[in-house]
Amino acid sequence: MKRKSIVVGAVLFLSLVPPAFAELELGMSLFPTSEGSVAATPVNDLDWMVGFHVGYNFLSVGYVSWDAISLPNYMTQNLTGSYDLPSFLNLFDAGLRLSVGPLLAYGEVGLSSLWIYDVGLAPVGETGVNVRAGLGMRFDWWGVVVSATDVYPTFANLSSAGSGLLGESSGAQALSALESGLIWSAGLDFYLR
Repeated sequence: MKRKSIVVGAVLFLSLVPPAFAELELGMSLFPTSEGSVAATPVNDLDWMVGFHVGYNFLSVGYVSWDAISLPNYMTQNLTGSYDLPSFLNLFDAGLRLSVGPLLAYGEVGLSSLWIYDVGLAPVGETGVNVRAGLGMRFDWWGVVVSATDVYPTFANLSSAGSGLLGESSGAQALSALESGLIWSAGLDFYLR
């Protein structure tokens, strides 16, 4: 009974947090993609994809977000191993966001869901996981952010990549797994109180 009272009290407190400690953000992002290595591809030959972002910063450090990113068919095939179709990647994340003056930094982990652009194929496979880190600068009611998101089709893939980085024999394979799901993006966010 005491535990239930604490949970109910915490939920009520968080729902009544004054607006001075909470903030909603809306944004759009662009990210480069290429069938080969993005770093090795000339800028003129990159495909630029669009993403949509909704974030909520609470108690000055807590952060939750939802991002929807359009993916070309070759990125969908990298994530699924089989579908060569365009898709939308939905990322549902929670983490911390720290602000020092106009600078901000955040780190998040969360679930991902891939929606394939074809009748009857949405969603596909298991719920995946992702890890994200970003840096940005805020200018009053708007800001710019650069982030890196690593997407894994399953939790087992994330676990094996993490343990592979710690082991000596499969370090190169784990690094390759990290790079295959890495999505860099640059975003423009608008902050609403």
